[in-house]
Amino acid sequence: VASQQGTMGAARSSAPSDVGSGLEQTVTRARKRVGALSVNGRYHKAPHRLEDNYTLENKTLGVGYNGSVMRCRRKRTNDRYAVKYFEVRGVDDARLKELANEVEIILSMDHPHVVRLMEVYET
Repeated sequence: VASQQGTMGAARSSAPSDVGSGLEQTVTRARKRVGALSVNGRYHKAPHRLEDNYTLENKTLGVGYNGSVMRCRRKRTNDRYAVKYFEVRGVDDARLKELANEVEIILSMDHPHVVRLMEVYET
């Protein structure tokens, strides 16, 4: 999940259990880099689902190398966010590593002029 000047986002990955350990390692490295307080609470595993906190809108904002970006609204505040989906089933190890690196880097960043990853939902 990311934000930039009031534009927020959410990310979700659909991952088999063996991929989850790789994403957990990514989160662990981010915690070591920027501290647990900056990372904890933003990485969710089942039974937590994106749909529990966000209403997805039928609006594609863009399609990139690592997934589509859709618009959504946070249910609690009605703020708009961008959701980037990553489908990882059947993806080769090199691409999974790229995804893990992207998540780690963005999770570690916190600057008002750079996109901010708000939450990760792994299902």
